[in-house]
Amino acid sequence: MNSLNRLLTENLDKMRENQMRVATDISGGLTDAADWFKETASPAIRGKFNEYKEKLQDPETHKNIREWISEKYDVAAEFTKEEIVPELKKVYEAATADESTTSSRVEVDK
Repeated sequence: MNSLNRLLTENLDKMRENQMRVATDISGGLTDAADWFKETASPAIRGKFNEYKEKLQDPETHKNIREWISEKYDVAAEFTKEEIVPELKKVYEAATADESTTSSRVEVDK
């Protein structure tokens, strides 16, 4: 019985050591991750944020954005006028022509 108690005690001690080792490893990993975020990631994020904030506050940026939108709008408007509207007219005319034909057929069937 004495050897059984000694064996159980030894096994419990080993289990506690393993648990402590695992807890220490997890704690160390979390600490390393927090340190990395604090020392590396956070300053990089702050730097990019400040860079974009300055760029967005720059009047030249607003001018460039307005010019770009104006150019894209002009191209889109021209495309709509030359390509889309004529096709929509064809579709509309086909739909309305089919409608008059269909209604006359319905009247004949009655």
